[in-house]
Amino acid sequence: MSATLNAELFSNFFGGAPTIHIPGFTYPVRAHFLEDVLEMTGYKLTSFNQIDDYGQEKMWKTQKQLVPRKRKNKITALVEGMAQTGN
Repeated sequence: MSATLNAELFSNFFGGAPTIHIPGFTYPVRAHFLEDVLEMTGYKLTSFNQIDDYGQEKMWKTQKQLVPRKRKNKITALVEGMAQTGN
C-alpha cells in the first residue's frame, strides 16, 4: 500500500479539479500481515485475548450511556407522545 495516487485520474473524478506537483520520491513499502507475524513469533491467541460479541455489545451500551442526551422541549415531547398514541 502506498500514499501515492494517479493525480490525473483523481482530478478527473472531481470534475477536472486543479492539481499541483510537489517534487519528491516514494518510499518502498512492504506489506506485513498479522497472521504471518503470529506464525513467525509463535504467538498463540487464547480465549482471554479475543473479542466476543457480549463484550462488544457491552462496550457500545456503556458508550451510549456516557453520551449526554439532548433534553426534549415540551413541544417535542408532546408531538412524540401523540405519535406514539396515534392521536
